Amino acid sequence: MGTAKINFLMQHHGLPTRLLDWSTSPLTALYFAVCDKSQDKSDACLWVLNPSHLNKIHNASFPHVYDNDQETIFTKASKLVLAIHAPYTDLRMKLQQSEFTLHADYRAIEDESGAEIFLQEKIIIPGHLKHKIRARLASLGVTRSTLFPDMDNIAQAIKDDIL
Repeated sequence: MGTAKINFLMQHHGLPTRLLDWSTSPLTALYFAVCDKSQDKSDACLWVLNPSHLNKIHNASFPHVYDNDQETIFTKASKLVLAIHAPYTDLRMKLQQSEFTLHADYRAIEDESGAEIFLQEKIIIPGHLKHKIRARLASLGVTRSTLFPDMDNIAQAIKDDIL
């Protein structure tokens, strides 16, 4: 498994990388914006990203698919932020409809040059609505156990929801 695939996989298992997760599913994105109950007093936000516009700024195409032959961006320092499509290396990525942006540093994406072109919309989610949104998402089948379908997360979902 090459450097790129390891980065995609490790990002999905909590290891800090230069990748930022995105989803092509609005419901999945909404779930991640509201899932942390300890943050219910704080507002959340969803960004609508146009990956083609982001990459066009850097003269790159989208989808910009990385495979073992195109790994230099993961090993070289780069000032670019690129939208990239990863091959699904595990079930989580498929269920979450994962896409990524690859970042050179820890600047917020809205502070990038040209953000007004590739960030199409910012949606604020009031903290006081997060509980209701989680309940609605659950009724639609968007839950921790459907997005993280392993035994540990299914067990945690049962403890949270039933016990």
